[in-house]
Amino acid sequence: MAIADLSSANNKVLFPADSVVFPSVLEEYVGGRTVDVSTYTLDVINSGQVVIKETATGNYSLLPVTHADGTYTYGALPAGNEYVGLVRATKLVNDPFISIVYAGTANDKAMVVPITDAIKTAMIAVLPKLTFKAD
Repeated sequence: MAIADLSSANNKVLFPADSVVFPSVLEEYVGGRTVDVSTYTLDVINSGQVVIKETATGNYSLLPVTHADGTYTYGALPAGNEYVGLVRATKLVNDPFISIVYAGTANDKAMVVPITDAIKTAMIAVLPKLTFKAD
């Protein structure tokens, strides 16, 4: 189970493209979820990042991301995990309480971490109310 410090000072991340990433949100997890960021290597959780859940434990985390030469790339879906949605709003990694969108329209061209066609196809297969559409 992911654990986070609720007493940390409030931090603000201004990412004006958050609303562009999700022009339409139909459904998201009520109350959001705390994600396990113990193996996450970036300082920021960006709007549109892929959220996964370990099926055996129910723990939520982010699909692994690497950053090299100015380019972000998703890693493979870890064994025993499933896709559950996308991060709605940009947050600092030390504040891992996120809203997860699983139905609506996501503008994949506005995402900081590019999402591959293979990941989009796999997500749509398990989240049929989620669509990807760029302006």
